[in-house]
Amino acid sequence: MRLGRSFLKTVDEWRRKQKDLPSRAEAICRLVERGLANRPRARQLSKGAKRKAAKMAGREIDRLGDQTATREERARRKRQLIKGPREFRDIRNKNKS
Repeated sequence: MRLGRSFLKTVDEWRRKQKDLPSRAEAICRLVERGLANRPRARQLSKGAKRKAAKMAGREIDRLGDQTATREERARRKRQLIKGPREFRDIRNKNKS
């Protein structure tokens, strides 16, 4: 992995402040672990916000949709787009648990 000089300089400054003076590689590992431990949790949207997002997505899909398709076909395509691919739905369902 290639890292820029300014990044390495910042890492070196941080590691020199540590009591045990870790190697550069160890310092990077520690900083990454800290970052991962402190990452923000996914924000939960209210039902109103979800409804609003679905409505906005629906309007945009209607605007961009194939106007030559039948009304039923456009509605089916719209449901599929809003519902999303199965892989994404599975991920969303796991995150709800």
